[in-house]
Amino acid sequence: MFKLVFTGLVAAASAVRSGTDPTDTTHMKQMLDDMADYYKKGDVYDPKYFDTLKTCMAKYDDDILIPSQNNAWKEMTAYWNTNGTSNDYMNKTDHWGGCTPFINDTRCPVGPYLRNVSGEFGANKMTIYEPCNYVSNVAYYRSATRVCDYPDWSISSEQINAQKRGFATLAMGSAMWHGSHTYVGYSFDNNMIAVISYLAHQSSVSNLPSNSSILHDLSLTPRSKNGVAVAEELVNMFSEKEVPEWAEILDTADLPHVYFITFAALIATGTSLVLPWTLTFYLIKFLAGVLIPKEDAAFVVDHYLPELQDAVKNIVVSHDNQRSLVYRAIGMLIKIGYAFMWQEFFIPLKFLYNPIFLPIGAELLPDLNDLSARISGVP
Repeated sequence: MFKLVFTGLVAAASAVRSGTDPTDTTHMKQMLDDMADYYKKGDVYDPKYFDTLKTCMAKYDDDILIPSQNNAWKEMTAYWNTNGTSNDYMNKTDHWGGCTPFINDTRCPVGPYLRNVSGEFGANKMTIYEPCNYVSNVAYYRSATRVCDYPDWSISSEQINAQKRGFATLAMGSAMWHGSHTYVGYSFDNNMIAVISYLAHQSSVSNLPSNSSILHDLSLTPRSKNGVAVAEELVNMFSEKEVPEWAEILDTADLPHVYFITFAALIATGTSLVLPWTLTFYLIKFLAGVLIPKEDAAFVVDHYLPELQDAVKNIVVSHDNQRSLVYRAIGMLIKIGYAFMWQEFFIPLKFLYNPIFLPIGAELLPDLNDLSARISGVP
């Protein structure tokens, strides 16, 4: 009890010294309001949900996420006002709109996007290069609140909190990329998916009877930090580091940045709890050989699977739990499959990307999500 009180007093004293209110969301709310106003003049971001989001960000005794998010949006505005920087950590320019995603020799090798018409947001007329993609990233905040709302976690509160922080950081960071076309924004887009998937992997194996770095860290040698520590470093980054430094911290974080191995490991772990080991081994070996780069497939087959086999050999999963896991996997595949239908880089179904089918796809989405939830049992 004394420790909790003392920690709270220290946090409050730190906030007073720094001149910040740990509950202040002024800058974050303004940026979200600007998004709502752009698409319907005079609208503001849903205040009821925003209160829910604030409650979630503070959950699990988290006193750093709210000020971190507020400062992140504040610093994005400042980066716009200064036109980025002339000298980032690679000693290159990183001006607003300067990291064009669909030209040769770009530092931001994605795109081209099918719709790429810029807009002006807010009172300071911030140029946003992909208005729809920019705004769509606030959906990741919904992922954060779903993490908070889920009642049946079997992992530690520390791991749950890290997942929540990961989704909140992704929401702001990916929005910055699609809005600013800067390298620092680009560094969030894939790196944060890597962080979140790495957290999910480490959570999935956290209760297995093994300390192997191959199993837990997806590395032949132990990493300097686990996923929880990386997530906390990124949250602190928004409050403690200058914007040009954000990209360096993201790019150099000690985790699997190319996440083929991470997703393969997640699938292998789940499969091993449902199928006999021989079937698991040959299925994962086949999928890895077909779907991921040769070097990553070799790590999964030659290193990860043997460690996993040893860790799960004495684990018995009831038929009810196996069935539940299968249903949840089906629910997940429905959602991710539908998402990839509309992701032009993975499954280029160009006949869908027009004013006729796009609204139909949007109309079907709630029903599809409902179907997935009814199958998986996860709301």
